[in-house]
Amino acid sequence: MRQLRWFVAVVLLLTTMVASAVFVLANDDPVRVDLPLAEASYQPLWLVIAVAFFGGAFAASAGLLFQLGRKTLGARRLAKRVQGLEAEVEQLRGASAAIAAGDGAPPLTKP
Repeated sequence: MRQLRWFVAVVLLLTTMVASAVFVLANDDPVRVDLPLAEASYQPLWLVIAVAFFGGAFAASAGLLFQLGRKTLGARRLAKRVQGLEAEVEQLRGASAAIAAGDGAPPLTKP
């Protein structure tokens, strides 16, 4: 099984490298890039496409990581709250057992 994974990884890597080389050779024509804050220049088409792709991937990843961080903090906060509530339930169970045994109600403390 390990050899099959290794073989598939090598085949995918080689295929990606060959496809990238063919893409670069087929799209070598210069295009004019005129951005609002940059001077117009001529760049190869493959470079413009690659920069646009990786720039978009970076922006999407940054947004997803931000959302993941917010969700993780929220989950931690809820887990801490649940832990406090579980401790309170255990304290109340102990108090009800003491009352049932006739020992009187023990003082309740806030966790």
